[in-house]
Amino acid sequence: MRSPIKYLGGKSFHAKLLERVVKEIQPKTVSEPFCGGLSFSLHFQFEHVLANDANALLINFHKLP
Repeated sequence: MRSPIKYLGGKSFHAKLLERVVKEIQPKTVSEPFCGGLSFSLHFQFEHVLANDANALLINFHKLP
């Protein structure tokens, strides 16, 4: 899944590089301290994501209803 937000400093590039490692480890929970567009977590579709960012608008955008 792709992030609906194009965010400066996005981690989608890192997700592609770390794909082999993440598939080997298969984590259930991931923490993204600077989530931005949440591209890393959305790329892998983890079960649980602890997302945090200093930008309250981004956090409110990603909150589930």
